[in-house]
Amino acid sequence: MKNPRVIGQRMKSLTMQNTVYFNQAMNHCLSFTRNSRIPRTLRRKIGKHLKLVSEETFRMNMFGQDYEGQTGNYIDDRIYIYGMYEPATVQLLRLILKSKKEAGQHCTYVDIGTNVGMHLTALADIIDTGYGFEPWQPVREKAKNNLAINEIKHINIFDFGLSDKSAELPYQIPKNNNYGMGSFIVDQSNKDVSSITLPIKVGDFIFKKNNIQPSAIKIDVEGYEKKVLVGLKNTITNFKPAIIFEFNEPTRREFNKKENMQGLFGKDYFFYGIVRGRENPKLVPFNLQKKYENILAITDNDLRALISMNKKTKGSLSFKY
Repeated sequence: MKNPRVIGQRMKSLTMQNTVYFNQAMNHCLSFTRNSRIPRTLRRKIGKHLKLVSEETFRMNMFGQDYEGQTGNYIDDRIYIYGMYEPATVQLLRLILKSKKEAGQHCTYVDIGTNVGMHLTALADIIDTGYGFEPWQPVREKAKNNLAINEIKHINIFDFGLSDKSAELPYQIPKNNNYGMGSFIVDQSNKDVSSITLPIKVGDFIFKKNNIQPSAIKIDVEGYEKKVLVGLKNTITNFKPAIIFEFNEPTRREFNKKENMQGLFGKDYFFYGIVRGRENPKLVPFNLQKKYENILAITDNDLRALISMNKKTKGSLSFKY
């Protein structure tokens, strides 16, 4: 019978070799899935089969900024595998802000539903001033950590949400690993749902109080978008920012007619869908019945400036009238 110590040493050696082989294979796969020049559909065929080590801290470069995430939650897993979450929306926001900056504007970006702060991190190099609104502490602290890592001083994150009224409301805590599913729309029929009470405030009041004059706004609040927009009606009228917002089923039900959306934004705005699952942004005319990654609400002047900037920089935006 062989010495147990020798057997143990060989087993340890094999385990270490397997770990090395696994890491090498994983790195090869990640170099493929993170390559934005490869069609996203092909990358996803590989990416969906990758098994990640849970709670592994990683850093990803985003336009010169370091984004620190942790595997084990949906958004960070997507960032780890593909290099970015919703890259088409991020690229579109960067293009919009570049066009406004070239026009001589002081670029102010507002992120409502900041979550872990990826968008703020990815836009930090373009904007002059940034604001985030995130009422749920666990993800807000992650966002603040990314600002601290990069020594970003021109972005501030508020610890409350926005709505059409000021109140303390139940907030549904994400039960699974998708931190982006937290919402002020609580499913009362589901007894397994956990909720806590968090503050919301009227956007117009907060923007006026803090002299926030937005150039672009992103809203991702899991079905609460309409209430946020109603609370920003004066801000939208006065500053006419480009607005990108999520359009899931709850939001679709709230805006059951396109006229309802037009009435909220005003006659100066046009609406486009951002096609889902793309690396680069593609805008198509908005159809209430179709699904999109997000919706872009934009004025004609800003749209012309966006298209001009895309041509000038040989950007990646494709546009369908």
